[in-house]
Amino acid sequence: MDVCGQQFTPATLARIEATRVDEPGLSRRELKALGPIELIPVAQGDRGHNRIWRGLIERYHPLASGALCGAQIRYLVASAEHGWLGALGFSAPAWRVAARDRFIGWDDTSRQAHLQQVVANTRFVLLPHVQVPHLASHVLGRCLRRLASDWQARYGIRPALVETYVDPSRYRGTCYRASNWRYVGATQGRGRQDRGHEGREPVKAVYVYPLCRDWRARLGGRASPPAPAAGDWADQELGGVALGDRRLNRRLRTLARDVYAQPQAQLPQACGTRAKTKAAYRLLDHPKSRMQTLLHSHYAATGNPTLPPRPPTLYEAMRMVAALGGFLGRKGDGEPGAQTLWRGLQRLDDLTDMYRLLCYATGPPGVQHTCG
Repeated sequence: MDVCGQQFTPATLARIEATRVDEPGLSRRELKALGPIELIPVAQGDRGHNRIWRGLIERYHPLASGALCGAQIRYLVASAEHGWLGALGFSAPAWRVAARDRFIGWDDTSRQAHLQQVVANTRFVLLPHVQVPHLASHVLGRCLRRLASDWQARYGIRPALVETYVDPSRYRGTCYRASNWRYVGATQGRGRQDRGHEGREPVKAVYVYPLCRDWRARLGGRASPPAPAAGDWADQELGGVALGDRRLNRRLRTLARDVYAQPQAQLPQACGTRAKTKAAYRLLDHPKSRMQTLLHSHYAATGNPTLPPRPPTLYEAMRMVAALGGFLGRKGDGEPGAQTLWRGLQRLDDLTDMYRLLCYATGPPGVQHTCG
């Protein structure tokens, strides 16, 4: 059997399929110690490999093996020495995602005309005992290099872009960033079946990966799409900060966008790279980075330098917390549910921790600050 350009003999395939998926001894090994790693596409009608794929996803993926939408391709990750290592699934994309559509430069007409050239990575799992550094990004990279050809061979359409959605309460998206996927925004907490705009799904980070250089032209997007909304608010609220150095001013806005994009991540994960993390800590430790200086621009931009004339009622406070959890408050949305309120409380806790960190990091040396 020819798999991924390598001839797998029947004996090798038999050894792979006979290997237990919970085989111990793969923790903390180097990638090269695993030997050849292959991607095995699950052919339509192949009941044996389909059963293995569903079993791995059902057992180890938080979304289990629910039906994938529309056109789809599944892969098994295998090692000749250690058997099955994981599984991936690609299927039809989401119909409408504001962050993705804004990044591509789509309007409704162009989205309807070109959506079939976008593919969604809806499942990806490595077995929990396979704790091998860089394996996830290696597998993703290998898969993306062949995905367009495999999809075209099966469906006659060559995709130009891949999308995926990461729940920040569960994962950091490290393997996607390491594979050069690009974060473009967040969802609004709505699933495929949310026709009533209830927003009861977790808010997820949206990542995309172009499969060709002319991807935007092929997708019918605008040549110069508008920047993500995160950049707009950072420039408006922090553009007036005067730290005495343009580099420090630019670094402050970059840090604000990074933390806003991943509010539940720790600072190194939110920054994404070692260089940006070092720059963020240098900014917080700079003698000119004082809380009063940082807030002055915010007060000037919002026109609200003082507290409101009265404290919010319990009902108003509840809806404020719900808004942090993704509640949109539109006509017909109803009242926020318990899950939305819980996400809002988690976000409020993250914001409080960040404010305390800034108070501590930007205060005068030797002075103990109390926040809240």
